[in-house]
Amino acid sequence: MKRGGQVKLSMVAVDLDGTLLGGRQDRYGIRDEVTESFHRLAVKGVAISLVTGRDMPFILGLLKREGIDPQRDGWPRYIIAMERAIYKWGPAATGTEAEEETAGGYIPLADWNKRVEAAERSQYTWLRAKIDEEINGRLGEIDPKVHHIDTALEEYKGFVELIFQNADYARRAESFLNRLLDDGAVPYRAVRNVAGIAIRHQMAGKGPALAELCRSENIAFHQVLAMGDSGNDLSMLDGRFGFLAAAPANAEIEVRQAVARAGGYLATGKCGEGVAEAVEFYLTRQIA
Repeated sequence: MKRGGQVKLSMVAVDLDGTLLGGRQDRYGIRDEVTESFHRLAVKGVAISLVTGRDMPFILGLLKREGIDPQRDGWPRYIIAMERAIYKWGPAATGTEAEEETAGGYIPLADWNKRVEAAERSQYTWLRAKIDEEINGRLGEIDPKVHHIDTALEEYKGFVELIFQNADYARRAESFLNRLLDDGAVPYRAVRNVAGIAIRHQMAGKGPALAELCRSENIAFHQVLAMGDSGNDLSMLDGRFGFLAAAPANAEIEVRQAVARAGGYLATGKCGEGVAEAVEFYLTRQIA
């Protein structure tokens, strides 16, 4: 669907850092106009999903800090955390495994979450050793200061993650690493987020996780509006799954180009201001 046509929105899926978060003068938080737009969506029955690399403790803390009560406010109905783990708001049945794993009222899509995390962890040790060889080789040539994130944090996440001095170094490294991984020996790829690169299993990522959420909830892909600003958002913005797409004005050039090619909406506002702008654009084209 090109941006000028009518749409039927069933879900709005939005990235956090640099998209939903940012653009406030007083703090790093959610802008008031976004809250108002999301309220309008919830009233119309449109589900809101947060899709982020952040983990559930951070997300639940953010909701509490921003004064968002999912039961009262109707959003977010879904959360995709660490770009792989899917959660749905709602009560778990007493005594079930789901109840034991419920996070702040959100129930995990347990089978999917366990499978994708196991897939990511399955080659972690081997991949870390392989990447360390390249840190002492080609990656070190690209950026002599490239390094892993904190070891304990990396092991908690279960995948290799690197930090570069700037986004340009990371772009060059991403191209090199994906050529290295394209031999097909393992189903992994390098995914850049500004100046960071994560080595992710092909089951993981915002696009694949959002697609799995849609399948589990019987939501048509073309009725989902996805919004993001950086390279790790591309898999839900570039049209490969058929989601509607939008990007704020502060999005990286690669993201804005991908959204434009997919016929999506390029906001003039940055961060949350752009989110509210995109929501209003599509709401005016919403089929009743």
